Amino acid sequence: MKDRNIVATSIDGFPTKNNLELIVNNGSLILHNLSLKDVGCYKAEIEVKDEVTETFFGLKVLVPPSLTCSTNDSIQISCNLPTNMLDLSPSYEWKGFEKDEIIHSNWSFVQLHKNIDPSKKITCIITAFNVNVSNSINLNECIRKDHQIGGRSRIQILLAVIIVALVVIGSYIYLIKATAQNEGGICPNAKYDPMPSPEGGNISDNQPDVNLDSAENLEGSREESSPPES
Repeated sequence: MKDRNIVATSIDGFPTKNNLELIVNNGSLILHNLSLKDVGCYKAEIEVKDEVTETFFGLKVLVPPSLTCSTNDSIQISCNLPTNMLDLSPSYEWKGFEKDEIIHSNWSFVQLHKNIDPSKKITCIITAFNVNVSNSINLNECIRKDHQIGGRSRIQILLAVIIVALVVIGSYIYLIKATAQNEGGICPNAKYDPMPSPEGGNISDNQPDVNLDSAENLEGSREESSPPES
């Protein structure tokens, strides 16, 4: 019985079902091709002369680890288990490289020199309760993936620089045009006559004539209208 669901019984015989096999002679239950759906709490009931004995056991499935890698000045590879598997106290073993190719190693993590042969295949082996699972990664795939990511990053940076440069150039051209329009005045196409300088420079022919006689008569009338001195 698993989680209150009967998975096998010796009553009327029990043929092999899915990945389950019941050994009727001794009551053993064998599970083949384990997967995460088999994880759970199992209960075995043994009935002898109307007496029932119960036994419980928990089943956890050790799944192959996932490998992740990154490169810069060196090659770093991590061997990762699901968090619910860490309480199994697994042990780690690495294969595929020599000791002098290691910079640092810490159980689930290994750091290798970048000049290592990229055709090598690195394997991480995890063992728990006399059961082991493994996974491998080819270094050339790791390096190629990192180069592709780096290439995309460089292209994105280049595009960003080009866009910023275009914005700056466009703003500069706009400011130049705006400054040129302001220097042209309100009516840049109008013609202005030159004004005489205070020292008596040349006067344009378009300046109006001045009637000197009228100016003298105006001065005389001002003198006649002035009141006598007391």
